[in-house]
Amino acid sequence: MDDVSPAEGVACAECGRTPESDESIESESWRYYPDGAEEPHPFCPECAEREFGPPV
Repeated sequence: MDDVSPAEGVACAECGRTPESDESIESESWRYYPDGAEEPHPFCPECAEREFGPPV
């Protein structure tokens, strides 16, 4: 098994921002949304709220 961090390679689909660490993905409320054809894409908290509204 690889020692690759889940945060490695994660970047916001809208602005390109990357999380500071694995913990910040959850603590900052990063969200994933599908585009209808592929796997879900990550969105930083600011872009997710702007594009999809506040978290439920």
